[in-house]
Amino acid sequence: MKEKPKESKKKTIIIAFAILLAFYLISKLISSISSNPAQISYEKRCADCHGKDGKGVKEMLPPLADSDWLVKNQDKIACIIKHGIKDKIIVNGKTYDIEMLGQDNIQDIEI
Repeated sequence: MKEKPKESKKKTIIIAFAILLAFYLISKLISSISSNPAQISYEKRCADCHGKDGKGVKEMLPPLADSDWLVKNQDKIACIIKHGIKDKIIVNGKTYDIEMLGQDNIQDIEI
């Protein structure tokens, strides 16, 4: 049984649209993954403790976003990420006295 030309054309358009949509969605996914490796690294290694937005976790863990301590200690950040810190620190007027473990398996490029 032969399909009517109109139905065949309709199926072809639907298939073409589905393929284009799939390519579009795949390209958006690939773009979002590869476009910001720093954010991906942060979310993988830091966000659990410092929050996805960098605002810290309640009163327990210090914020990174708008942190006066980070501004004053920029020269120490790479070493702290790699080796951790046990010292008491004051961030935005609040004292934090919890050890941060180092990320000894992190690549320098990720820091």
